[in-house]
Amino acid sequence: MSGPSVVGVLAVRLALAAVLLPRGMVKLRRRASFAAAVARYHMLPAWAVPAAAGAIPVVEVLCGVLLLTDALPRCAGVLAAGLLTAFTVGMSVNLMRGRLIDCGCGGPAGDRPVSWTLVARNLLLAVGGAVVALWPDTGFGVAAPLGPGGTRVVSAAAGTAVVIVLGSVAALTALVTGAWRLHNAMNRIVDRFPGGPL
Repeated sequence: MSGPSVVGVLAVRLALAAVLLPRGMVKLRRRASFAAAVARYHMLPAWAVPAAAGAIPVVEVLCGVLLLTDALPRCAGVLAAGLLTAFTVGMSVNLMRGRLIDCGCGGPAGDRPVSWTLVARNLLLAVGGAVVALWPDTGFGVAAPLGPGGTRVVSAAAGTAVVIVLGSVAALTALVTGAWRLHNAMNRIVDRFPGGPL
């Protein structure tokens, strides 16, 4: 296996499974509260919230199981990267709006407010999902081999996931930088006109 070491990729897989599987199970047990958390993000129309709240924990549990069993690790990596990138975008948008809502993460310590620390954590985990998608062969668990055609399709999906993750990182960086510049410009205007309507 070229690229990262087998042990390193295996560690990433186990870390992703340890995050996704228990949190997905908690969300499945607390469906109503998780649906409310999804609604608070204001990222989806009201009619789509129940479907998203039902699908997200199922995908998290599925990813966790696939990562632990080595069944379709590329697919698990693609799903994990996409899911965590979506979480990152949702949190970032709400932080930029100044909305400190509960994250809806479903962790053992309960939900906590969204923060840039959580954004960074999710981005790191999304990159981990992309790593698993690109270098899935660790020899761990029960493998589910694909035929040549299936391998090409899943490899293309893995590459797409990496592009999405890296594009999201670039877009978020540009968004934060632009917001910071706007904030500084507004402060300069307020400083120039301390008695004005601003």
